[in-house]
Amino acid sequence: MNRLSLAPVTINEVEPPELIAAAAAAGFDSADLRVLGAPGAAPVPPLMGDRPRVAAIAAACADSGVTLFSATGIWLTPDFSLDSALPALEIAARLGAEQFLAVGNDPEEGRMTENLGRLARAAAGFRLRLALELMPYTAVNTLAKAARMVGACGAPNLGLLIDALHLARSGGTPAEVAALDRARIAYLQLCDAPAQPPPGLSLRAESLTARLQPGDGELPLLALLDALPSDIVVDVETPVAAERAWSPDRRAARAAAAAKRLLATWESRKLDLSD
Repeated sequence: MNRLSLAPVTINEVEPPELIAAAAAAGFDSADLRVLGAPGAAPVPPLMGDRPRVAAIAAACADSGVTLFSATGIWLTPDFSLDSALPALEIAARLGAEQFLAVGNDPEEGRMTENLGRLARAAAGFRLRLALELMPYTAVNTLAKAARMVGACGAPNLGLLIDALHLARSGGTPAEVAALDRARIAYLQLCDAPAQPPPGLSLRAESLTARLQPGDGELPLLALLDALPSDIVVDVETPVAAERAWSPDRRAARAAAAAKRLLATWESRKLDLSD
């Protein structure tokens, strides 16, 4: 079965060591690390310079056997500064992360693409891959634009993050994903959702608070998995409103079970089709 990682948004209110412990208890292979907060979101205490928190994260990984997969998140805004991003890359690499997530929100595509390339080259210096995430409420709001930017940079360590919800809400389809160069796909963020956005909820609010567990909604998840590399890392990002009061361990266990059930269905379907 594909490697599974637990995204911080799934259990948004806990510190990284608690997320790592919940991931271990639920059977995840990896967890993600929020290094920087998103503009306009609740503040995230920066890890840079906080030696006790960094040590606690390293100890949680060592004790549990859970590795860090992706770190988040650097935003490519008009005032982006590479020098300001370097400490975040350094701390992610020091803790053993493999990927760093970038979000593009600059109305000038040329400048944003140039900064993406500079960031990718800097990430390579830390032996990190960089993943650009399509989000329909940012400047990188279509799969075509995200793919164009990644292609223009030409950085071998740069890829596309495919988020099931963002793809659907941007109007993208599994067929469009299947047409991409698979070597340029970094990983999958897996969740489910209704076919149409919930009324009265912004796309960003739905993304951060109102996703569904895989198999509980109407997104074409099996077709999306068919369009992706067969060994893709699956990052489970499922902040489910109805589960918000549950303990971290219970929420992580529910997310892992739902993802594993969907992947098992996908594997079984592939075997049936090959007969």
